[in-house]
Amino acid sequence: MKSIPDVIEALGGSAAVSAARELPYTTVASWKARCAIPAREWPGLVKLARERGKHGVTLEKLAELHAAKPRVRRAA
Repeated sequence: MKSIPDVIEALGGSAAVSAARELPYTTVASWKARCAIPAREWPGLVKLARERGKHGVTLEKLAELHAAKPRVRRAA
């Protein structure tokens, strides 16, 4: 997995993740669009990945993808 969208797709897509995590679809879709998942959600996603046999989704992998995300600077 090379990106947050890859992680979400590996877990079954936005609809599947939102249903499994009991979150609004729009929340998970926004993570995918922004290429960012809040750190507070990482443990639940790792647990979901384990349940689904997706061993590439780890806290370390999510942290790596988070760190690699380009940051957008906002004008002051």
